[in-house]
Amino acid sequence: MNKPLAKIQILVGKESDFRQEKRSNKVNYLVKDDVDLADKLGLDGVLISDLERDLSSIRISHPNLLIGGLAYDLADCKNWEMKGVDFIQFFMPENGSQQVVILGSELLQDIIPREEEYGWMVLSLNKPVFVLGVADFEELKLVYDKTNVSGVVFTKHFEQKFSLEERIKQVSNIFE
Repeated sequence: MNKPLAKIQILVGKESDFRQEKRSNKVNYLVKDDVDLADKLGLDGVLISDLERDLSSIRISHPNLLIGGLAYDLADCKNWEMKGVDFIQFFMPENGSQQVVILGSELLQDIIPREEEYGWMVLSLNKPVFVLGVADFEELKLVYDKTNVSGVVFTKHFEQKFSLEERIKQVSNIFE
C-alpha cells in the first residue's frame, strides 16, 4: 500500500458517478469489487465484499491500490484482518432496522472500544475501521464518541445537502 488512508472514503458506484473535477485529496475514492474499474478511473482503492477472493493477485497486479474488506460482523472483521486488507469498512444497518442494536455502534464499541478493556484484546482489531451506513453528522459523532473508528464512508445518502468541501470540514472537526 503506497497511498495514505484518509478519514473519508467515497464509494463510486459506476463510472458515470465519478466526477474527476470534484475530486479531493482529503478523500479516498473506492469502487466495490471492480479492480479494473478502479485502475481505469485512477481511484485510490477497491472494497472487496467476497471473503473468498484472492487478495494476493490484486496486490501483484495493482500494487498501488488500497484494498479493503466489507464487514457485517466481528467474524468478517477478523477474517479480513487475517487476510491482510489495508482497512475494513463496517456496514451499519439503517436506523429503522431491528439489527441496529446488535450490529450498530454497540458492536463497534466492542470491536474497537474508545478505551482498552482488559480481556477484550483478542477481539480488538489492528486494522483501521471505517463506518459505512451512518445517516448524518450527528450519528457519526455518536459512533466516534463510543469507538475508535478511523473514518467514514460517504454514500449518496450521507448529508447531501452539504457540498463535499463542507462535509469534509465537518468530518475533520469530528475526528480532531
